[in-house]
Amino acid sequence: MPQDFKLRLREQLEFVSRSAEAFDEGHKQEAVRIATALRVIFHDTKYSTSLVKHLNGGSILIRRDP
Repeated sequence: MPQDFKLRLREQLEFVSRSAEAFDEGHKQEAVRIATALRVIFHDTKYSTSLVKHLNGGSILIRRDP
């Protein structure tokens, strides 16, 4: 079954957004969740492929809708 990588990226960005709000409210442990989501989005290793790479996104524009 093929993965919908755009959907997965949207989900990870929503996680970052929610965790950032909680972090700003004083929940400093949310930094770990933010880092984890960003790793899923951007980090490639020998054993895993980032969402950016799956989307062939050498230069993906990530913006927050107002």
